[in-house]
Amino acid sequence: PSDPTQPLPAGAYSVIQGGYTMYDLSLGYGVKFAKTSFIKSAKIRLQVTDLFDRQVNLLKKPNANPLLSTYSALTPQGMFLTVTGQY
Repeated sequence: PSDPTQPLPAGAYSVIQGGYTMYDLSLGYGVKFAKTSFIKSAKIRLQVTDLFDRQVNLLKKPNANPLLSTYSALTPQGMFLTVTGQY
């Protein structure tokens, strides 16, 4: 096993993809209620990171099994739903 505190030897990995483009999406909606209501306003927001779920692989060991030696430098797609209210 290699020592993770030591730098990688020259030529151990090669770049397999150049530049890339990422897209995120954020949609929101808010509503205000009558002043006599207990809840004054409510908001809902949906956020999607990495909208098209790009599987960007940046580094690879030469002549190795790509399933075991390819590293993704980006996080996978994420989805977030937020609901807030003001009273």
